[in-house]
Amino acid sequence: MNTKTNFDEDLRINPDFYFNREELAETFGLARSTVCKMIKGIPHAGVRDRGLVWHIADVTTLKDAQKKKQHKVVENNVEVNLEKRNPKERLLHYQAEDSKQSARLKQRKNDVESGNLIHAVEVEQVLAQAFKTVALMLDTLPDALERDGMINGADVERAIVLIDIAREQLANDLANLSNLEL
Repeated sequence: MNTKTNFDEDLRINPDFYFNREELAETFGLARSTVCKMIKGIPHAGVRDRGLVWHIADVTTLKDAQKKKQHKVVENNVEVNLEKRNPKERLLHYQAEDSKQSARLKQRKNDVESGNLIHAVEVEQVLAQAFKTVALMLDTLPDALERDGMINGADVERAIVLIDIAREQLANDLANLSNLEL
């Protein structure tokens, strides 16, 4: 009787921790009949609204158990080592891989022709032109500020130092971008 009291108390405090068969099926994305088979042997935690409920901690391994079972079936029935397959299966495997590669190349060609994909050379040319423009603007900015009378000579020197720091940071960021693997 003490266990029933503990269940009732826990159910009252943590109702979200208890699931009936339908709720388990919905939560794990399984059919109700599959859940019924999988929870066979797992003792229920108690009764809620005249239906059996299980604590989530007792059944969280349902999905993992199903995946392990599926992997075991695949391992037992499908040979993953190509060298152990018969020659016809190997030929089919390599033909399928060749077809996939051909499809990828055709897709890439279509993307280039449609303008969805740009050649790396074109990207490099556009970026080079953009950075030349930025560098020119940074080079002439201190002179323009001094000439237009916005700042004095000492401030121009400080602006040159800040621009040099910004240019160095930009160069480092670009170098880091070019080192990224896509």
